[in-house]
Amino acid sequence: MKRIFILFVFTCILTSANSQTIKEVTDYFGRGELEKAYTLSSELIKLDSLDKVAIHMHGRVLADLGKHHEAVPYLLKSIELDCSKTEVTGWAHGVLGQCYFMLGKYKESEDALKKCIQLNSTPNSVKYAEKRMFAYGFDKYFSKWTIVETEHIRFHIQKADKYTNLEVFTKQREDAFVKIQNELGSQLPKKIDFFVWVDKKEPMKKFKMNLGFANPETACIYSHSRQTVGHEITHVLSHYIGKNPSKTGLINEGIAVYFNMESGEKMDQLKKVMESKNYKNLKVMDFWYNFRDYNDEISYPFAGAFMEKLVKTYGIENLKPLLVNQTYESALAIYGTSFKTVIEEFEKEVNQAL
Repeated sequence: MKRIFILFVFTCILTSANSQTIKEVTDYFGRGELEKAYTLSSELIKLDSLDKVAIHMHGRVLADLGKHHEAVPYLLKSIELDCSKTEVTGWAHGVLGQCYFMLGKYKESEDALKKCIQLNSTPNSVKYAEKRMFAYGFDKYFSKWTIVETEHIRFHIQKADKYTNLEVFTKQREDAFVKIQNELGSQLPKKIDFFVWVDKKEPMKKFKMNLGFANPETACIYSHSRQTVGHEITHVLSHYIGKNPSKTGLINEGIAVYFNMESGEKMDQLKKVMESKNYKNLKVMDFWYNFRDYNDEISYPFAGAFMEKLVKTYGIENLKPLLVNQTYESALAIYGTSFKTVIEEFEKEVNQAL
């Protein structure tokens, strides 16, 4: 009897400890401390290979780390172990939808997200799945859109009959992808899903969604038919140059403007804007630290011209470290004090009498 009691107490202590450790995993996960969450969840599943919650969390952590292929078996295992079909199963289907999409398995992704919604295990898991149903193009809103695939891009075209030559439209963007990728050297986990609206204002009216923009993490672009060819493609490709890039508006938008595929020197375009809008005495550090305080009409041309200056000075290959860590402090560490001279030269050229 005493032995049974000791075993019972030990089991309670172990269960309590496991619960506490799982809470630590979820806390790390919630704060975005994914490496810590990964280490701890790895230890837990070694201790108990049938702990559905630990296995589930390990899968979710892997998914958020971008290790989608590795995440899938853990998420599937957690569903198998969750006999009562609790929120573990609901969330697992939702995250599987994300993983399958990033692996280019579109049918499996759609099925998993629909299953998550049908299970309705928690309001948040349903919102998570519904958001991705739309973002990935599975929502019924896209049912009449035309899908056109090239080697690197999967286009979702609204009202394809409105295009004079859809083949030319898609080829221009495929060619831009190849050119920019050759320059940056980055590799994407999947094709770009490129959504193109005919009416730029429609998404704002219906969904409060302001075109155009990219979601680099999912390799998705949400655009309109008259947007510049290379800008958003650059955002996706530059995101995958290094792990977890640290971005600033000046550099991130600058490289996108530089590769937007519009003809002409970026400095000439900047000067035209300055002259027409009477901008004067522009400073690099103001844009580096306060980029979003400026109107797009000046911030984007300024950033593009600055990136053009950096490419001419250092070459695109030597700019890649800056694209990974885009802070001014990083630039000084990479290029040394001569970088300050480059800024002075650029500002002198920008602000000289027009």
